[in-house]
Amino acid sequence: SRYITLKVKKGTNIKLDLWADAAGTPIKIVSGSNEQTVKVDSAWTHSRNYVAEAGTMTIYGNVLRFNCCDNNANVTELNASHNAQLQGLFCSNNTITSIDVSKNPELLWLYCHENSLATLDVSHNTKLKGLRCYQNTLTLLDVSHNEQLTELDCSENKISSLDVSKNTLLTKLFCLKNAITTLDVSKNTQLTILDCGKNNLTTLDVSKNTGLEELYCFGNSIATLDFSRNASLKSVSCYNNKLTAKVLDDIYCSLPDRKGKPAGMIYLLFNASSAGKDKVLASNGGNATNKNWEVKYYENNSNITGFTGTHPCGGGSGVNTDRYITLTV
Repeated sequence: SRYITLKVKKGTNIKLDLWADAAGTPIKIVSGSNEQTVKVDSAWTHSRNYVAEAGTMTIYGNVLRFNCCDNNANVTELNASHNAQLQGLFCSNNTITSIDVSKNPELLWLYCHENSLATLDVSHNTKLKGLRCYQNTLTLLDVSHNEQLTELDCSENKISSLDVSKNTLLTKLFCLKNAITTLDVSKNTQLTILDCGKNNLTTLDVSKNTGLEELYCFGNSIATLDFSRNASLKSVSCYNNKLTAKVLDDIYCSLPDRKGKPAGMIYLLFNASSAGKDKVLASNGGNATNKNWEVKYYENNSNITGFTGTHPCGGGSGVNTDRYITLTV
């Protein structure tokens, strides 16, 4: 009664990797007159080829996790609605145009990236922990019902709005190369990696993301950034934004001190020919290097040199107020 059906290209080899409920589970793969039964344990079998003698392939049995990745144009449809116990569905790098996972309430991982999906409904998958749906053609993605998500990658779609306020367990969020205009991550206090590069953001507040380690927000229209609450930060890519020399000076001063730790990396320009280089050189990059941060070009990972700015952190004259003499008069 449990099975998964694929629409496949007849005459091709279809790569499948299977994981069963229990050791020694018989799984039958049927395509046309080709019928094969294999014993599957509660571990991956590793990818094996199964001949498609018809336009469909059906996998019968107690499959707990199913992988049909990297079949490219040879897999165009997938139906897992008759396997309600399925926990993992991995079907990336095919040409699948639609996936119905509404009958898979036990699903923990859905990796459907690099397909041709225009829509994706995960509202019934309330146990979902990992969702990778990047490189499709999605315009909308509702993850408000997926409160157990720890990883979301919806990069390289056409999404204009993304609400992650209910996803408070997220540790990794990748949404680069979309059309997102605002992004509120104030409820995502567990984030360690945020990649929102190449969107249409004008602001980004990461003050509530105190465990953030890596931030990629390049290619937006962000005018200011503040890292004074991000003590764990170690890598920032913020080139191609609207950051003035004054704002850059404020950014350097807000960076966490990494003396005694591996150097932090902050990427302010794509390369030496990038627009805005004059603003970067007019800032005081020494305030960053004094905290053991390397100020870099992204393209070749080389250090930016030639800063002319003299702005002191803390404002005022730049006098060190940590050392002083008091007179009683």
